[in-house]
Amino acid sequence: MKTGVVIQFHAGVGVIFVDSVIGERYFFYANKVISGPTPKVSAKVIFNVSPRQVHPGQLPYAINITVLEPEVDAFEQLTKLSASLKGALTLAGGGQ
Repeated sequence: MKTGVVIQFHAGVGVIFVDSVIGERYFFYANKVISGPTPKVSAKVIFNVSPRQVHPGQLPYAINITVLEPEVDAFEQLTKLSASLKGALTLAGGGQ
């Protein structure tokens, strides 16, 4: 398995380019994702590399792609929770 980050996504044709952690580039079609959320730029992915022959000028083909859930920023999550609680208090008549 390889790990990479989506660096380009062409929604019209569903082509996605991935840069691996060691700088290798791969491509895949969005409909080949086997699990995870919809791919987007900066999403982390894990994948295998297709055994098919790569012709000059072509990128290797990623297969069995899993898009990983985005990492949650704890500060951002707490800020949203705080705003949500403040709104609930206001609705309940307890907020100022």
